[in-house]
Amino acid sequence: MMSRRSAISGVAVVFLANGLLAQQSNWSPTRPTVQIPRGSKVRAVAIFAPKPEYPEYARKHHWTGIGWFVMHVDKRTGLVTSVEVTQSTGHKMLDEAVVSAFSRWKFEPDKVAPIVKSPVTFSLSADSGPTFAPKPEYPEEARQRHLGGGGVYQINVDRKTGLVISVQIVRSAGHPLFNSAAIAAFRQWRFKPGTVEKMIHTVNWDSTTGSVEY
Repeated sequence: MMSRRSAISGVAVVFLANGLLAQQSNWSPTRPTVQIPRGSKVRAVAIFAPKPEYPEYARKHHWTGIGWFVMHVDKRTGLVTSVEVTQSTGHKMLDEAVVSAFSRWKFEPDKVAPIVKSPVTFSLSADSGPTFAPKPEYPEEARQRHLGGGGVYQINVDRKTGLVISVQIVRSAGHPLFNSAAIAAFRQWRFKPGTVEKMIHTVNWDSTTGSVEY
């Protein structure tokens, strides 16, 4: 998830369970972000959580991405009955790696929600990160109107030059002001030639603090 979020070789997994707190895995390179409704005291603990593999083919081709997945869980047994891809990483191979791993997860019985949502990030080493990466701005109009949002963007890079050739909106931030700010910043990014062809990046504009996280 490179500015505030350094590029780390590996796979990062974050857990979001409605009314539940998922246990932080010791193999996740980034601290999980957990949303807990007020008054919730229940903890959802994954007692078996194999790490999604980062396929060698994907590494060699510098495939990165961020995807969202939903695990459907049998509360009685704690077993995952099915895995749904709600937002693709942009690569079928990476999606399949996550589905394969999540299908084998097991949670503590009777202490897990029937649906557990999780974003998964595939990122490469710092050598594959941008050499120039201006931060998306918080549009003044949005700040004055107390608007907030979060979007996902795909940065397409000319591998020979390291220059960004286009930016696509994977998931809109909810307002054109934010999307325009993200695209304007990402179009200026530069990468080391021969390292990256595509990168998926998230950006969040926090209306309560007026800050931008990405």
